[in-house]
Amino acid sequence: MNYAIFKRDRIENLIEHFDHLERGGFWRRRSFKHILMSRHDLLKVLQFDTSCAVINGNSLILPDTRMFSAGDGLKLHVYAHHLNSSQMFCVNAFYPLMSGSVELADVMRDCGIALRGNVNRAIFEHTPDGPEHTNFDFYAETDFGEKIYFEIKYTEQGFGSASESSRKEWDRPIGFCYRRQVASSCFAQVLGDPDVFFKDYQVNRNIAYVQGPNDHVVFMFPKDNSSLKLPPYAFGPQVHVIDSNAFLKAAAKQSGLQDHYANLSAIYFG
Repeated sequence: MNYAIFKRDRIENLIEHFDHLERGGFWRRRSFKHILMSRHDLLKVLQFDTSCAVINGNSLILPDTRMFSAGDGLKLHVYAHHLNSSQMFCVNAFYPLMSGSVELADVMRDCGIALRGNVNRAIFEHTPDGPEHTNFDFYAETDFGEKIYFEIKYTEQGFGSASESSRKEWDRPIGFCYRRQVASSCFAQVLGDPDVFFKDYQVNRNIAYVQGPNDHVVFMFPKDNSSLKLPPYAFGPQVHVIDSNAFLKAAAKQSGLQDHYANLSAIYFG
C-alpha cells in the first residue's frame, strides 16, 4: 500500500474512534485533529483498566503485574499524545498480557518466535546498555534465559538513520560501546564496517543485540506500511518481523482477552 494512503487511513480511523477526546493539539505551530490537547487524556487512549494508572510529569505509571514492576518506569515519548503513537500502541498490545507468563510466551510462539521458556520479566522502554543508549520499546526475558528485544513501529516513515555527528562517534569513546556490541554480535562480519552500520543505523544497532542462541530481536510493524524495510542481511533465525495486526489476532486467542484485542484491531487497523 502507498505509504501516504496508509498513514491517512490509519489516522482517520483513530480520529473516528477517539472523537470524544479533546483534540487539536499543535505540531510545528499547526493544529491537527489526531493530536490530544492534554497528555492526561492518554489514559483514555489505553484500552484496559487504568483506574490505578497515573501520569506523573513525563512518566506513565502502571500497576505492578507478575512480570512487570512500576518501578521500571515508562518515560513517555515526545509524541505520545498523538493518537498514532507507536508507544501507546505498544502499551495497549502488551500490558494486558503481562499479568501471567505463559500467555505472553504463547503469543510470541504463535507469531513465530521459537521460545523454550515462559516470560518472567517484561519492561517497556528498556535500555540494556546505558552508555550506548539503544532503547527498545519492549523487552522480555524467559525462565530459560532467553531475551527478546522489540522495536515497535506504526505509522512512522522508515527506520531511523544516523546523523553525521553520530557517524563520527565510531572512533570516539562512546563509539567503543557500538564496536563492543557489534564485535560480539552474530552479525559482526557485516556490521563491523561503520559505513554499513550507520547506513541503517536503527535496524543495525538492534540486531547487534543478537549475541547468542537465546537472543531474539523483533521488528513489529503493520505489513501495509511500505516504508518500513529491513536490509537483506538483517534476516536470520533470531531476527523476526511480525505484522502488528497478526500479533493482535494471536493475542486474541488467549482466554478472556478476545474482546480487548478485537477492539484494538478495529481501532488501529480498521
